[in-house]
Amino acid sequence: MENANIGQCSSSCSQETEPKHCWVCFGTDEDDYESNRDWVSPCKCRGSTRWVHQNCVQRWVDEKLKENLSVKAHCPQCHTQYIIVYDEVNYLVRILNKLDKTANQLCPFLAAGVVVSTLYWSAASYGAITMMQVMGEREAITMMENTDSYMLLLVLPSIPFSLILCKTINWEETLLLFVQRFTSQLPLLRTIMPSFLREPVNSSTSTVQFNSVVNPTT
Repeated sequence: MENANIGQCSSSCSQETEPKHCWVCFGTDEDDYESNRDWVSPCKCRGSTRWVHQNCVQRWVDEKLKENLSVKAHCPQCHTQYIIVYDEVNYLVRILNKLDKTANQLCPFLAAGVVVSTLYWSAASYGAITMMQVMGEREAITMMENTDSYMLLLVLPSIPFSLILCKTINWEETLLLFVQRFTSQLPLLRTIMPSFLREPVNSSTSTVQFNSVVNPTT
């Protein structure tokens, strides 16, 4: 029994007398400014690497977590998970933290909704103005009042997109090629309209003329 007590005493004394090295700031217990700094052993490491300053390990854990409580902090040497106990915060602080977390989760969806709504109502307004310029203000308003509201919500925003497609896609030439290839198989049309079967010339004149009629604002 005495031998066991002597062994325990020698091991504890050796741990207390061994030099302490902080693995965060690399400071030692022999430095002059170490008298006011607390040393802790938060993991299963042995030797000089088991010691670390209380302030240093707290700062290291804060940088590791980065305010994300779902991340687990481990010792970089022995990979022991640190059990972090937070102080009890005020009820108002907990409410503010929950509101901040909820706002961070909802902000991307709210921003996307604002952008989509802005684009939608801008397109709908442009479509209504285009109808007034083409048909006249009174006739356009009368027609929109007599049309189903759900139909207007679908048709009005599609007007500016259709005008853009008419300017960017040379669909007249494609349609003409399709008609020519289809009618070339009919002998009667080859006899009546031989010039209709010629290949069309790639030009943007027809597109510009068509757009000037469809889009009165240009």
